[in-house]
Amino acid sequence: MRTLSLLFLFLFFPFFSESLIITEIQIEGETPDECYIKIHNPGERPVDATGYRLRKKSSTGRDYSVRVFPENSVIDKKGYFLWASSRNEAFPEEKGADILSGQYLSYNNSIALFDREGNILDAVGWGEGEDPYFSGTVLPNPGEDQIIKRAKEDGEYLRTGNSLDDFFFYPPSPSPLQIEDFYQEEKEEEKTSPFFTSIITSFFAALLILYLKRKIYGKNGRTQPL
Repeated sequence: MRTLSLLFLFLFFPFFSESLIITEIQIEGETPDECYIKIHNPGERPVDATGYRLRKKSSTGRDYSVRVFPENSVIDKKGYFLWASSRNEAFPEEKGADILSGQYLSYNNSIALFDREGNILDAVGWGEGEDPYFSGTVLPNPGEDQIIKRAKEDGEYLRTGNSLDDFFFYPPSPSPLQIEDFYQEEKEEEKTSPFFTSIITSFFAALLILYLKRKIYGKNGRTQPL
């Protein structure tokens, strides 16, 4: 019966499965359990992703199932499809997740999206995990509260096969020059702060002395009662 249903959908509502890409990954949010993977269909036709699989490799290269897509996992044209970890019960609903499971993401992982035949449609890696799903250059580990996002060029998502070229961190990490400037500013503040503090202290001390002199001697130099 399912075969006839899929044949009907293919004839009257054609699907295209090769174009799915991973566009966003969060390995932790306010807690380490708040992780998700966002998948995008950039094509002009819906995709029946029933039976597709998300898998991950840990830092040691061990392979795990994240989620097998259930029946009726249809991704609309130009649409998105979100997996979220259910380890934090409220998180999938907050993110509007389409599918969920008890798996999670961590540092030094790689993930891959497989079709029903076991072909890798897309893969992303970060950190220094062993034996990632692809041979391209992986990303560094994201920083705290950073999301891995796929870059766009002329309105289209990049897909070079190299994670370092295709993805970036949001919010962006400061560059080495920005970090150097930040510490340089701190050093300058350390140098200048005591100087300005002494000037301000001397200024207010002089005002206090002038006030006391006027109280004691008055404007004409004669002693006044306090």
